[in-house]
Amino acid sequence: LDFERIDSGRLVLVKSVFSARELLAQAESACSGLAVGKGVDLHFTPVPRSLVGRRYRGDVSRLLQCISNGISNACKFTDPGGSITVCAFESESHRSDKARLHIQVKDTGVGLEPAELEKLHAGDAFNQVGRGQLQ
Repeated sequence: LDFERIDSGRLVLVKSVFSARELLAQAESACSGLAVGKGVDLHFTPVPRSLVGRRYRGDVSRLLQCISNGISNACKFTDPGGSITVCAFESESHRSDKARLHIQVKDTGVGLEPAELEKLHAGDAFNQVGRGQLQ
């Protein structure tokens, strides 16, 4: 697991410049087969105009790993016939010369109870709740 490398300071990020459109296109290419196989509609919302042409800097492989993990989890807990929507948006950073790119994965799956969400936000990276803890 990468958590061990993160905790020990041994995780090396390979940063490069990318666009939100490029990142989402790669994610769509990587994950569309999974959704089709499950019978789930995977929809990528077009990148907002305000983000077109904007460039970001980060580790694309790690970002794709996170997005793919989110989509994979959404597929796992969304029944056939359900849908998953992926979108990008930006928020301001504490530095005026930077912006934060957010990728959101929403699905029509069973969801989590408020107590389960609270447990996840408690900070333990290895917590599992809902149906995931039964697997």
